[in-house]
Amino acid sequence: MYFNRKLNLDAIDDVAKKVKKEENFLFYMYVTVRKKEATFYGQYEDEELIGVLAYTDQLPFPAFSFLPINRDVVDFRSLLAFATVDLDLNAGEIGGTILTGKDKELLGQQLELTDQSINFITMRHVDKSKLISATDVERVIEIDYDACATFIKKNGMNYFLAAELETNPFCAIKQEGEFVSVGGYHFFDTQLVELGNIITSPSSRGKGYAKAVTSELVRMGLHCSPNVYLSVLAHNKAAVRLYETLGFDVFVQSYMIEFLIGKERLSLS
Repeated sequence: MYFNRKLNLDAIDDVAKKVKKEENFLFYMYVTVRKKEATFYGQYEDEELIGVLAYTDQLPFPAFSFLPINRDVVDFRSLLAFATVDLDLNAGEIGGTILTGKDKELLGQQLELTDQSINFITMRHVDKSKLISATDVERVIEIDYDACATFIKKNGMNYFLAAELETNPFCAIKQEGEFVSVGGYHFFDTQLVELGNIITSPSSRGKGYAKAVTSELVRMGLHCSPNVYLSVLAHNKAAVRLYETLGFDVFVQSYMIEFLIGKERLSLS
């Protein structure tokens, strides 16, 4: 017989010890850099923890991460239902997560997935000698925050959060006072650094701007933490090649998926 419950900080710390970064990178981020903003729920069988769900409301959609500890018995459908009620999420909402292939198969058996499934690559920086030097990269200062945010959103960075610009360093290249390339971080923490929001305007691509901005971001990140990562859609071959030339290696390949979390479709039993 199993039961579900919300986890306290001590239980979350114990969970963190079970997480293998290479196998559960997203969940590792939840128990490290997202720990203070996330809510965690555990499923137990005979007092033994068999699976954990984490949730954050800091993204533009209901964002989850799943950690199967005993995949033979864990029931994420029940655990998600429990969390949905506790979090008071709206019926019919669509949640999202990133999973490895093995976990995607498990969730596909237990949850109602949408047709949305995107190959996703997380890369880790391993070779500082491949970074380039550039004199035209500058730090984005507070007076330019609004213009920078407008540039990022205008050029299609759908998961950009203004709070990231306010709390993390950002770098940019300008031409005639206007942004042409920008980059920053999703996380800038001693536990790990994750680059993100790297975008160049369509008319300025192919000039090496993104390479220069990314190089500077990596250098800054390495002063904060030895663990510097970025994530990219697998089909964006040009970006993957660019990051490889700057000393990044593929760390893990996974899938971005969506699933129904509506209360009317999920039972607490």
